[in-house]
Amino acid sequence: MFTALLAALTACGSHQEPPVQSTATPLLGAYRAPDGAVVEFLADGRFRTSGATAGRFTVEGNRVVLDFNTGKARTGERLGPDVVRLDAEGMSVRFYRLGSAAAQTPEATQAPPPPPEPAKPVPDRSVPLTQYTPLAEPDALPWLAAAFSERPLTEDEKLLLLPGGEGVADAFARKDLVDRQLPALDARLEALKKSRYVRFTATTVPSNGAAADANGAGAIWLVNGASGGRVVLEPYDLERKGFPVPCLNRGGLASFRGGANATFPFDAPERGCLLPVADEAAARVLEAARVKFGGFYLRADVYAFVAGANDGSVELVPVRLVVSVLDPADPGHRTVLGTASVEL
Repeated sequence: MFTALLAALTACGSHQEPPVQSTATPLLGAYRAPDGAVVEFLADGRFRTSGATAGRFTVEGNRVVLDFNTGKARTGERLGPDVVRLDAEGMSVRFYRLGSAAAQTPEATQAPPPPPEPAKPVPDRSVPLTQYTPLAEPDALPWLAAAFSERPLTEDEKLLLLPGGEGVADAFARKDLVDRQLPALDARLEALKKSRYVRFTATTVPSNGAAADANGAGAIWLVNGASGGRVVLEPYDLERKGFPVPCLNRGGLASFRGGANATFPFDAPERGCLLPVADEAAARVLEAARVKFGGFYLRADVYAFVAGANDGSVELVPVRLVVSVLDPADPGHRTVLGTASVEL
């Protein structure tokens, strides 16, 4: 906290007319803040801090003025012979004279708790699925990670989103790429940020076969711990009218293009663990295939809410997965044996 205070102090405007030195009890010695930062007031009117800043100070009554060597200044107040409060940019920090009784109090020795993290946005589940913004595969995750990044992206990080934008060695080629494509890239990122409700397609099909790649499969991978990408369906549950599966909201998403990934929060562990198939005829087809094959590749239309993003990782709150169970006998992974809509 004191580091931030000092930064704010040194950034403030200059003090033009410092007050006359007070004849009251001199402000001398080392004073420590609860977080361990120290400011030392010297007999010759100088001060220095553990943050490597220094300057001169004056006292007028209880008013303290710190004039930094940078030409900036800020005021504070003596709250007694052993306590000084320093103020800057809305922050107030109390310093306690080392060796005094005040420096042994809980207020002086216990650092204030860090400010609470701002609450993350949550989805409004009443938003119709038709209002979710469709994203084209396979670059949905990298673009979401960039659009909702908690920190500003560097120019190089933005260029990674462009085909051929990585590692451009020629300075003029790089400049041409920036001039030609960066404005449109920035516009697309701004457009993406207008809605946190998105939809795209993911799959458990590995991205290692010509047929899978040609079909766009594997670009965004639905991760739920399935061995080799195949998801094992348990026997049909006649009471719940569905197939128990490894919970689809206990993993996340990985992108094989752009290096981004997505995580799902674990706030509803009981959901996503059943593929509901109420129609008995459709259930019989899947049950017969389950007995024959055991495991299946899945393709899912993902409806999700973007809660945040940082360093290439997107936190998604899945709202619904429309899951297609793919026929293991089809090497192209295009034939669908059945579908299920999973509310999360």
